[in-house]
Amino acid sequence: MIINRFDQQHAGAYTCRPIPPQNVQSPSVSLTMGHSPRSTSIAVFPAGELSEGGSVTLTCSSDAAPPVESFAWFKDMESGSIPDSFSPQLHLSYLKYTDRGEYYCVARNSLGTDRSGSLFLNVTYSPKNTHVWVSPQRDIREGSYANLSCISHAYPPPSRYIWYRIMGDQVVAKGHYQNLTFPSVGAQHAGQYYCIASNRLGSQSSLVSSLTVLSVGQDRAVNDSQGNQSINQRWSQGAALEELQRD
Repeated sequence: MIINRFDQQHAGAYTCRPIPPQNVQSPSVSLTMGHSPRSTSIAVFPAGELSEGGSVTLTCSSDAAPPVESFAWFKDMESGSIPDSFSPQLHLSYLKYTDRGEYYCVARNSLGTDRSGSLFLNVTYSPKNTHVWVSPQRDIREGSYANLSCISHAYPPPSRYIWYRIMGDQVVAKGHYQNLTFPSVGAQHAGQYYCIASNRLGSQSSLVSSLTVLSVGQDRAVNDSQGNQSINQRWSQGAALEELQRD
């Protein structure tokens, strides 16, 4: 007997008898409808907000016949699977801010594979990698625009910033915004600055950063020095060329 386009209606137990009928019958053979994994999904425990230092378990489930033989977990569309993650459960203990992101699982049996939808794991954490960004990056001339930005990675984002300036043996508060802006910077603004970024989970201070302001005289000296270097370079190249021509 040949069954074309086998589907669920053909599943069941089959036996055969010789023709003409005799008092004999073959053992029964069961045919079941198999399929590759489908309806693959992820459950998370505990549900709700996850904080740095906590733990979470992700469970991958899938409808498959025969049952799923192996699982694999992936994060943030990375090319490779998460190391040692070939069971239906992925347990993340002592969560770090780098664990925040999208996760999905892949279920496999002998008939194929199926991928779950993505689950965004939202991990809250205090400010990290706080630092001062000075703009513009090149020479800042007296009378020009200058800006100091307090950059920090945190979730929820920093809700408070404080700027400090070191003046001798004193530390003076200078502002409570992310940016410390000087529309027309002067020599009196030059010095050492640092910032502190905070959210409801904590705070972090940046390293000290220096704001250097070139006065008009210093600017001219820099330009003269660059000009002299260019002249000296051209003179050296010309002298070398004459030496080669004599040789």
